[in-house]
Amino acid sequence: MNPKKAGGRIVDDLLARRRRTFCFCAVFAAAFLLRVVLIIKFGSHPVNDQIWDDAVGWNLATGHGFTASQSDPRVPGVFRTPVYPGFLSVIYFLFGHSYEAVYIAQSVLDSLSAVLIGLIACSLISERVGIMTGALYALYPYSAIFCGAVGQDILLTFSVLVVLSAVVIAMRRAENLWAWFIVGVATGCTALVKANFILFITVPFLTALLMTRRIRRPTPVFAVMAAGLVLVVAPWVLRNYIVFGSFPPLAAGGTGTNLMYLLDELEGGEEMLIGRYQESPKDGTAGLPYLEKNVDGAALIVREKELAGQAVSELARRWPEYLVLILKHIPRLWVTRHALGQSRLVGLAGQFVPWIFFVPGVAGMVLLFRRRRELIPLYATVSVITLMYAPYTAEARYTLPARPALILFAGFTFTYLLEKFISYRHQYAFDRP
Repeated sequence: MNPKKAGGRIVDDLLARRRRTFCFCAVFAAAFLLRVVLIIKFGSHPVNDQIWDDAVGWNLATGHGFTASQSDPRVPGVFRTPVYPGFLSVIYFLFGHSYEAVYIAQSVLDSLSAVLIGLIACSLISERVGIMTGALYALYPYSAIFCGAVGQDILLTFSVLVVLSAVVIAMRRAENLWAWFIVGVATGCTALVKANFILFITVPFLTALLMTRRIRRPTPVFAVMAAGLVLVVAPWVLRNYIVFGSFPPLAAGGTGTNLMYLLDELEGGEEMLIGRYQESPKDGTAGLPYLEKNVDGAALIVREKELAGQAVSELARRWPEYLVLILKHIPRLWVTRHALGQSRLVGLAGQFVPWIFFVPGVAGMVLLFRRRRELIPLYATVSVITLMYAPYTAEARYTLPARPALILFAGFTFTYLLEKFISYRHQYAFDRP
């Protein structure tokens, strides 16, 4: 190769890397600025379930263990998985019981999410689409507004993007089992952020299954991913069994309660789910009335199982109505007024803002369908998270972890239209006398 050409190529590559670095630094800065502005405007103290996270995080930070109890006897917590309370505990340990510190930390995470989804788009499609995608997510207000809430949604979204990044790397290395093992570990960590995301393992499984040309024997790949997942979640499952003598398996959560909400929805529609929520005191203390009223530990496991049994029995009896409700939930998960624990303004944002990205996102999924095999992690993320929540109460925030993937498709649509417009302008200028 001509030394001059080789040197020129090296310089071009260096300039391209610098340009990409500058663009993604700008994406991070724009994302962080928007989130800080929204925190100042819409930041809220914990409500309902968020009060539990806050209480456990503070107890961990002050050495009282994984419990939401405010005094002795301390009831071991099992309502949710440990990663988000652990995240809060680190912040509280460093900065005191400061919600503002939590909001800033979440803003940093969500700004990194903008960079991550942009880099994923660069890897799978093109640099232009990557920068457009990062910019769109950076300016996406509906996700950004949740940085100002003490809830697991922002951390969960970031965790899902880490899994997708690991999957993209594993796709390049195809039969490198260590790469797929890391995917399993990342998925296990995501499941410890939110219990039902243990089902997200289906996304890398589908990816490996459909890479038939590059992975000749998918069984070992499945095995190492499962091993990585089990390695991460097993200690928590074992802890629950030792402490409570039963397998929740990851958390008792509100499974039974949410299923009972479905009966309310069958009777009165989505309006039955919209109401006022109990907020914790403004002085930063945990919501004592909420914590005293809601049980935890072994009693919670028993109660949720009983409620789940009652609800399943009634839903099975009314299965045609329930099936229709599940189908209605699919669009409601993306465009809905119901956002648990959030203000009416946030609910309205959930109803109108998603359309700006939802329609271009679906258009991008159609335009890129011929490349579906290489983009299967993105298609699977949108589909799996939607179907995972469709049988339960529909809230717009439940699809927050899938929205970066949909915004990537929207980024392709906007880039495609922009390139067509520029091409038309150039052709018009050239043809004009």
